[in-house]
Amino acid sequence: MITGSKIVIAEASNCEIFGDEVTIELAVGCAVSGRRVEIESAGPRRNSEMLVYVQVKDVSGHDKELAALAEQDAALAAELDKLKTEHAARWRRRRKCAPIWRWPIACARASCS
Repeated sequence: MITGSKIVIAEASNCEIFGDEVTIELAVGCAVSGRRVEIESAGPRRNSEMLVYVQVKDVSGHDKELAALAEQDAALAAELDKLKTEHAARWRRRRKCAPIWRWPIACARASCS
């Protein structure tokens, strides 16, 4: 068993290697685990498989944050839809009152106010 923070090995055969940064040129029948794993060549040895495990951060605590962001996203989407509807209604009223080819003036029709 080989452990350490930064491990550099030329050839490894039938061993277990655990570290933060692992660099191996040739690994045969080893179990390798690390945050950053770099292996140039690897393969099984007799009855031993070559196993590589890359450690990742635990992100299970982010579920509450993701739920809060999803709620915020839904609220902002609803507000955006409301603003789009209001803008479309204003635009329709403006088109009824003043045609594009005329200078915009106040409309005396009751439907424009």
